[in-house]
Amino acid sequence: MPRARTEIAERGVRGPVAWKLAGCSQRQADYWRRTGLVHASLSESAGIAGCVYSVRDVTELRTIATLRAGGVSLPRARKAMSTIAKHWPEIEAPFASMTLVTDGADVLTVLPDSKAGELLMSLTLAPGQLAARALVIRVSAIAAEVREA
Repeated sequence: MPRARTEIAERGVRGPVAWKLAGCSQRQADYWRRTGLVHASLSESAGIAGCVYSVRDVTELRTIATLRAGGVSLPRARKAMSTIAKHWPEIEAPFASMTLVTDGADVLTVLPDSKAGELLMSLTLAPGQLAARALVIRVSAIAAEVREA
């Protein structure tokens, strides 16, 4: 891994860089952090601009920003995040390997053992409910882009 990427992975990125990579505003990131939706896991003590975000944190910020852009309400995005944490507690960084699907109302994940992505699990409404594939978020691709930035 090139030196700059290794340093980012180890030291993280400060707020302005994280927000740019995530595609969200300072105000959004600050609200999501203050309400516990995301964390600046490497440092939250230096004020909003001084927060230091890990690659995982930036991936979560970008995932939430993408869900919001896809029409998912903040309460449903929050519910999706908590359902993922509840169903896959053993996975340290679940977004690095997940694919999320939304129609703007429900957020579903393609189950890991699913062939060709046919088995979806609802994260916000009823488990197993199907959704039109209006927006597919390849979170693993987001995580890779954040690591390479």
